[in-house]
Amino acid sequence: MKKLIANIKIILSPSYWVMNYPYSKEVDLFMIDLLDNYDFENIQQHTACLGGVKIWIENIPYACMWIYQGDCNILNLRPSRKTVYRGVKKLEQAKKNNTKQILLDLIKNKK
Repeated sequence: MKKLIANIKIILSPSYWVMNYPYSKEVDLFMIDLLDNYDFENIQQHTACLGGVKIWIENIPYACMWIYQGDCNILNLRPSRKTVYRGVKKLEQAKKNNTKQILLDLIKNKK
């Protein structure tokens, strides 16, 4: 049911209609593996690490969730819209968890 809802959201969201970079099945499978096995870490303004791989997380959704190195998309390829959607949701949850942890640490250190 979750997959069906995600697919409908992607189809009905104009922001997912136009994507930068061409789709690659290999990149999609690689990103799915990362999302299945790792959590986002070292979340910065434009990038985050996922399983030790630096991922571009800015420009959601049309140009995010691609492998980043230096100043560019090293492969000039992207995962599927569905994988981008899934990655964005996982990133949002990681940001929420990170914020909660920072607040808990501040409260703990204040005592």
